[in-house]
Amino acid sequence: MMMGRSMLSSMPTTPQEKVAFIFGRYDKDQDGIWTFSEAARFMEEVTGESIAQEDFPAFCKKLNATSVKGPNVEEFKFRYEGEAACNLETEFGMCLGLSACIA
Repeated sequence: MMMGRSMLSSMPTTPQEKVAFIFGRYDKDQDGIWTFSEAARFMEEVTGESIAQEDFPAFCKKLNATSVKGPNVEEFKFRYEGEAACNLETEFGMCLGLSACIA
């Protein structure tokens, strides 16, 4: 997923687009799967929480990740579903603000 001005020129509007935007912002190697370092950066920048390497498997399990490497975008969307769902609009707003700072 491309970052910078072109990303901000077509604002994500649907929940799926917002999830993809967030995921893409942190998928630095653009392989479609978050590594520990990509997930850790997301957690620190967006939620203000840190995640230890040993807690990464539990993070992945919460997202129903099937890869031992980490979650893909389809699995990441589980963060915003169900009873313990995180607030997509809040986290999208944080990512949007961070992207605007680097654009």
